[in-house]
Amino acid sequence: MGCYMLSLAPDVPIYIYNDVTDMRKSINGLVLLVVDILKKDPQSKALYLFYNKNMDKVKSIFWDQNGFILLYKPLEKGRFKFPKDIGGLEYEIDSDLLQWLLKGFDFYALKHHPDLKKSQYF
Repeated sequence: MGCYMLSLAPDVPIYIYNDVTDMRKSINGLVLLVVDILKKDPQSKALYLFYNKNMDKVKSIFWDQNGFILLYKPLEKGRFKFPKDIGGLEYEIDSDLLQWLLKGFDFYALKHHPDLKKSQYF
């Protein structure tokens, strides 16, 4: 049984930086990536996620009122499953997909059912 302390509101955007990041970077180095490359406000209510070359480590930063929270997860075995065919500097996922990612699932391969708009009921 696993216990996850990471619980985000459903409306919190989660941005994955779509390039390899040196995991030696501290909070300040990750904030510089958010500001200089992603052109986003690191103090917004968003979580920014970064991965290393081997895709076996992730770091994320999140602003919380008076300071950044730094989360780091190295895998003991295996790799995180990040999509390879997404263009752009970043892409956004929701908190459900983040949980899938952290558990090791290939969230990008999962397909959601399309929204159904019924015009006739009988």
